[in-house]
Amino acid sequence: MKVSHPKHYLTYWRTPSLEAALLQDRPITSIWSQQYERLHSGDTIWISGPLLNHYICIGGLTVKRVINKDDNWTVEADTPLRPRIVDLTDSWKQYLTFESTARLTTKNRILPDGKQLQTLRVLSNESKLWLQKLFS
Repeated sequence: MKVSHPKHYLTYWRTPSLEAALLQDRPITSIWSQQYERLHSGDTIWISGPLLNHYICIGGLTVKRVINKDDNWTVEADTPLRPRIVDLTDSWKQYLTFESTARLTTKNRILPDGKQLQTLRVLSNESKLWLQKLFS
């Protein structure tokens, strides 16, 4: 039987969603998306996006369980995520990579192209370790 290890994913939120998460002044206990169908207990979702001409990450939410309601997949957090801003603007080109062979367009870009990050992507082990270090 194949043992599946928890995966780390990157999700890209638009600015209004990031602002709402930061301004609500309470931990994030659940998030939803039609893309979260493939997540499992123990996986981590790193929440990133643009804010004030910077590319930021507000933290990693570890999945407790995934609930399907009318093809909207809600992820409940194992531990509530208290969002904080970590600026990735100067380092994403060097450290942000994925398990897939697809690479982000970096030439002449200050921020990642949101269109390239619309799909939930599995982070490479190196990127996972980089984000964990930034948030430790």
